[in-house]
Amino acid sequence: MEMTAEDHAALHAVLAFADEFVWNEALTSSQETNESPVPSSPPRLSLHESSWSTDTGNTTPPRESPTASSAQRTKKRQSPNRSRNRQRQELLALRETVKELEGVLANLRHKAIVRAAKEDPAKVALAKSMASVWEAMADRQYKQRERVEMENARLRNMLEDRVRLLDSLKRQMEKKPKGIDRILPLVMTKQPLLLNKASLPTATLYDELLATLPTMYEQLDSVFTDPRFQELSPSYRDIRIRDEPEKTQPLAIEVVDCRIFPFGADATSKAVWQLMVTPSSGSACNFHGEGKSTEDILTQKFAASVHLGEVQGRLRGHVVARRYVENERVVMVWASVVTPEVISSVPMDGVVTRQKGWVVIERLAKSQNGSVDRRATQFQSFRVSVSEADESVSDQLAKLNLVTDFERKTTALHLESGHRTIENILLGEWKGQAVACFT
Repeated sequence: MEMTAEDHAALHAVLAFADEFVWNEALTSSQETNESPVPSSPPRLSLHESSWSTDTGNTTPPRESPTASSAQRTKKRQSPNRSRNRQRQELLALRETVKELEGVLANLRHKAIVRAAKEDPAKVALAKSMASVWEAMADRQYKQRERVEMENARLRNMLEDRVRLLDSLKRQMEKKPKGIDRILPLVMTKQPLLLNKASLPTATLYDELLATLPTMYEQLDSVFTDPRFQELSPSYRDIRIRDEPEKTQPLAIEVVDCRIFPFGADATSKAVWQLMVTPSSGSACNFHGEGKSTEDILTQKFAASVHLGEVQGRLRGHVVARRYVENERVVMVWASVVTPEVISSVPMDGVVTRQKGWVVIERLAKSQNGSVDRRATQFQSFRVSVSEADESVSDQLAKLNLVTDFERKTTALHLESGHRTIENILLGEWKGQAVACFT
């Protein structure tokens, strides 16, 4: 039986469909079994590979390949299949990637669970407490920066106003040079605090103060048995007037101040000693000091003025300090004699305030296995202040009450300013070390 042209066209269509079906099946099976890749294009079946048998069993010779138009139609049919195959390959690759990532995540979770089980509970609690310490420090630094920026903006506006005023005065003086004597000074400069040379302490006063320091060092352990030092909060402060059973006793103020710094004990002790040697002035306090200092001993005279709202005062004094470096801690003891001059416009002649202070700086805590956490330091201080007045002073009780109230209101400001200075010193050193590590 002889094939017609229509039979040839139908045969080519059937063979093309079979080629696509076989190719898709082979590609899917090779991807799932990771066998050798399938050729980039499917094998084509031709009419030479097929035969039609007659009734006598003879094969008919193959005819020529189909026309170009039918081949183009076949290629057009294959393009959607190739796109689907490519998408299938990408999907299978993504599935394999997901499986690998899930395995990595499960491994990391397992390691985290094992690590958490092996960690010391004391270290975990300490790490959580350190997070709160860093948050509090960051909050203080942020508020301090806001205050500084507001103060800078105010000073900038004031400077611009003064510059405009000076320019206006300059133009007026250039126009009328004879009227310069009529212009009054408009800028009032603040008088600096000058130490009175006549009030310099004698060597006997310094010797007396220095002689009290060894005795204070021996009293350290008994002083810190106060239950207020058992507080473990990151920041604790208590300022109280000591109750005296006898009214003849002078008024005294006790101050307990504790703070946790998230830095090493060595760096913190150096920052505290640096603050003692070179006290800083704040927005409400103007401080000026002169003295001598060695590695462990400080002798200093100072003058200060405080302007805190309605509370104003001016005072002078002398202070000595000594540092003791032990194996597990650093101890500082200090003593001072302060002479208030004027408080709230009231002269304080004949009134003297004597102060004693103890400072202990040590690593925060030890874990159960005895290892020391060097990342945090505990700062504890205690000081007592006693004010006295000469018998010849009139209104002794009123002046002593005024001095005590002034000290009670300004102590918190003084301590907070000192802590900010210590934090700034530590952060500056830490930043310098971090920059050095990456350069």
